[in-house]
Amino acid sequence: MIAGTAPVLVHNNNCPDLFDEFDVTPGEGLDLNKVSGADGRSHITYVAKDEAGDVRYVGRAQGVGNPAQVLAGRLSRGHDIAKANPSFTFHVVDVQKTKDASKGAEEFFFQGYSQRGANLLNSPSSPPLGFSKIERGRKSASMMDAFFEDLFSRGAP
Repeated sequence: MIAGTAPVLVHNNNCPDLFDEFDVTPGEGLDLNKVSGADGRSHITYVAKDEAGDVRYVGRAQGVGNPAQVLAGRLSRGHDIAKANPSFTFHVVDVQKTKDASKGAEEFFFQGYSQRGANLLNSPSSPPLGFSKIERGRKSASMMDAFFEDLFSRGAP
C-alpha cells in the first residue's frame, strides 16, 4: 500500500465465488411454506436489500412455523437494520434443518455476498463465526460442516 492511500478491494472475475463454487443461487428453489426443521421449527438465512436491489445485510432466524412466518416474526420483534432503513426489503435466501446449519449458512452467505462486492451493514465486531480462539474455531468449523451437510443433502454439488 502507498502511504496516504486507502486499500482497494479487487475482485478477480475469473475466480469462482462461493455461490458459483457450490452452485448456490440465493433464494431459488425454496419452499417458504414448508417447515424446514424438526418439531415444527424453521431455520432461515435472510437478506435485506436496498431500493436498488443490492444486498446490504445478511442475517439468520429460527422459530416455529414455515420460513415465511419465521422471517415475519423476526421483523415483527424489531430489527435495527429495518428501523434504520425503512425502505429496505427482506427476503429469505436459504432454509436449513438445524440451528448449527443456520449459523454456518449465515457465514457462507455473508462471505458469498462480500465476495460479490456487497456493501454489507453487518457489524464487523460480531461476525457470524470466528476463529480467534481455539474453542470458538472448533464450534465455527462444526457449524460450517453442518451447513455443508445440509446443502449437500439437498442435491447441491
